[in-house]
Amino acid sequence: MQEDTTKNTGGPSKLSRRTLAAGAAWAVPAIAVAGAAPAYALSGKKPTWTLKDACKFPGRACKAYPFTYALQYEVCNNTNKDIWVYTITYSDTLAGVNFVHKAPPSLPFKVEANKCVTLWFYAVGSGNSANATFDLTLCYTWGHTQTAAGDTEHSQVCNPAVHIDHTRPWGDCACP
Repeated sequence: MQEDTTKNTGGPSKLSRRTLAAGAAWAVPAIAVAGAAPAYALSGKKPTWTLKDACKFPGRACKAYPFTYALQYEVCNNTNKDIWVYTITYSDTLAGVNFVHKAPPSLPFKVEANKCVTLWFYAVGSGNSANATFDLTLCYTWGHTQTAAGDTEHSQVCNPAVHIDHTRPWGDCACP
């Protein structure tokens, strides 16, 4: 890097293009980083959702859940701060089937820091026992307080759709 060796002759001070460019290069990223850092620092990472299993209870093989599809999800909190899940919604491509979250845990529920929680979703009484293939998208709201009203920094998050390529039959009212 060369130093500007022009002498100041007592007239108005002149900034070289090099000095101006160096100053601008440092100023712009500092503003962008300062704006983004506080939001990230407050919210942290969102929970991860993993589909663990999909099965069906064909016909009346399970009296408690006749003609039922079941999905098992695992929700993990990979941070050092407890989180709460307030709501869960979904959309799917399986006509005439209505999946419902089955407690436990009841909403809202806590996922402790660095832990996971298992959730079940059942579509009861669909009237169909066919091996189903469909796509499912889960959306949820979450935060760091027990009530959603206490946490205003998180909006609804939708996971990418998962493709369920089969719902194998299971007769004893529980997926493996």
